[in-house]
Amino acid sequence: MTTHIQLLPAHQIDRNKWNRTVSQAENGLIYADTRFLDTMADNWSGIVIGDYIAVLPLPWRKKWGISYLYVPPFTQQLGLVGILDKEEVKAVSNLLQQHFIYGDIHFNFSNSFVASSFSKAKKRKNRITHLLPTYAELSQSFSGDARRNLQEAAQHSLNFQEGGEEEAMQLFLEQMKYKGAPSITDMKKFKGLCNEFSSTQQTICRSVLDNNKQLLAAIVGFKDGKRMYNLLNLTTPEGRKKSANYFLFDQLLREWSGQPLWLDWEGSELPGVQSFYLHWGGEWENYYHVHLNRLPLPLRWLKR
Repeated sequence: MTTHIQLLPAHQIDRNKWNRTVSQAENGLIYADTRFLDTMADNWSGIVIGDYIAVLPLPWRKKWGISYLYVPPFTQQLGLVGILDKEEVKAVSNLLQQHFIYGDIHFNFSNSFVASSFSKAKKRKNRITHLLPTYAELSQSFSGDARRNLQEAAQHSLNFQEGGEEEAMQLFLEQMKYKGAPSITDMKKFKGLCNEFSSTQQTICRSVLDNNKQLLAAIVGFKDGKRMYNLLNLTTPEGRKKSANYFLFDQLLREWSGQPLWLDWEGSELPGVQSFYLHWGGEWENYYHVHLNRLPLPLRWLKR
């Protein structure tokens, strides 16, 4: 008997059942939580398999009367979450493509066979470090460059503290000027998300300051039962001179070591960022980018 599969608009989704699936599934990441989707996505719908045994969030926008999939800011991996039955993957893929003929979606680390049902799925890299070992064990994997930078940081009076997300978000917005960087609107949404997850003690912010209380580096992210997510990380020019970001993550690893969590570095395709993550040990995991384009000609050629 074929499992019932349906596509529902966000307002028709049973949020308790959806979030229970996300929290209990090994591949359920915080981006698929309805609070995350409600805050960061312009609109979203969800494919629901059976009685929420698996779910697939689908953020979307509309242009020229066409609804299209997109990746909301600060949302790395979505994809199919829950008990994955390969026999149902084709049905899920067909349902998705019946409703969306254009757009982008990131399938999570466990969705290789889901992504392969679409043409031209591309692998993307994410770095993760298991925090269960002791700090002494974790530090054995630090690179020589990381150790040198930590020695440099030790020459300065750096202070590690909890909090400081307001200033960190403002500085991040001022510094991030590259193409595709978060906009003012994106940052307002992210601030709202921080407030939302603060109510359940899931927002994490750690800062490095000098003796004049000047912010040098910061991380702002979230925590669930499986991972700590590095969603926003910044270093000021003065912080770079003092290796403040190395000091920040070293202190973070000291604080959270021994916990049954993964530190999700939020992998980047930028070589410099990837290089920084490699200094701390850990391992790579792949997730998958799928681009759909079944627009009618000539729009298909214009939107390649």
